[in-house]
Amino acid sequence: MADAVPPPSPASAPDRSRLVQILATLGVMLAVGVILFFVGVMQGKKPVPRLRDQVALAQARLASSQDEARLHKALALTYRSALDLDERNFGTANDHLQLAARALDGLSETDGTGVDELRRLMAETNINVAEDLEGQRARVVSYAQELSDLIAQAEAEPEAQPVE
Repeated sequence: MADAVPPPSPASAPDRSRLVQILATLGVMLAVGVILFFVGVMQGKKPVPRLRDQVALAQARLASSQDEARLHKALALTYRSALDLDERNFGTANDHLQLAARALDGLSETDGTGVDELRRLMAETNINVAEDLEGQRARVVSYAQELSDLIAQAEAEPEAQPVE
C-alpha cells in the first residue's frame, strides 16, 4: 500500500512565495531600521561635547556668582558691625565681624592670599568695650573697603563668552 500522504495542494506554492515575500520585506525593513538607528545615534553624539562645554561654563559662572554673593554678604555684615560699634553694641559688632569672616570661608573663584589675610585679620579682631571707638571703627571700615575692592575686582573680571 502506498503512503497515506495526500498530494500537495496547488495552493501551497503561492503561499510559500507569499511567505518568502513577507520575510524579505521584514528583513529589508529591519535593515533600514538598524541603519536609521545608527545614523540617529551618530547624529545624537555630535552636540554632546558642545553641551559639556556649556555645562562647564555655566558651572564656572555659578561659582563666580556665589563668590560675589559671599563677598556682598561679608561686606554687609562688616558694615553692620561698624553700625553696631556706633551704637555701642560691642558684642553684636564682634559677632557680625566674625560672621563676615566666616562668609569668606566658602570662596572658590576669588581666593588668594589677600582674601586669606583679610579673613584671618577679621577673625582675629576682637572688638572690646572702649571709650574711644575710632580705632576699632577705622579697622572695621578698612575691612569693608578691602571687601569693596575685592568685589570690584570680581565684577571687573571678564566673564567667559557663551559657547556657540
